[in-house]
Amino acid sequence: MYTAPSGRSIVCTDSIAFGLPEDTGTNVLVTAGHTGRSAVPHLTKIAPFGFICSDGGKGLDDAGVAGMYVVEEHGLAGATVDARTSPMGDGLASYHRGVISACNALAAAAGIEVGQPAAEAARALVDRAV
Repeated sequence: MYTAPSGRSIVCTDSIAFGLPEDTGTNVLVTAGHTGRSAVPHLTKIAPFGFICSDGGKGLDDAGVAGMYVVEEHGLAGATVDARTSPMGDGLASYHRGVISACNALAAAAGIEVGQPAAEAARALVDRAV
C-alpha cells in the first residue's frame, strides 16, 4: 500500500496468520482478523514493525482486542479497527474503510487515536522512529 523512505512498508493481509518472515521488524501489517488472545502467537512470531487488526466487535470484556495489549510487552505497536466499519477477513477493506477503535500505548505514542482512519494510522506507524 505504501513504502516509506526507510524501506518499511504497509502490507494488507486478510489475517495476521498470513504474515511472512520478511515482515518481521520491517512492515506494518493491516489485517482483518480479530486481535484476541489467540492472535498473540501469530503477532509475536511475525513481530511486525506495527499492526492494525480488527476488534472483532470487541466481544465480552473486550476479548477481541485483548491480544493487542499482551504483545505490547514484546515491543509491538498495534491498533484495531472497528469491525462495524470494515468486514472481518478483508484486509483491504480494513485499510480503506476501517476506523481505529483502540490502540496500545506504543501505538498511541506514534500518534494513533481512536476515530482515526486506518490508512492514516498505518502511515503513522510505518513512518514512526524506532
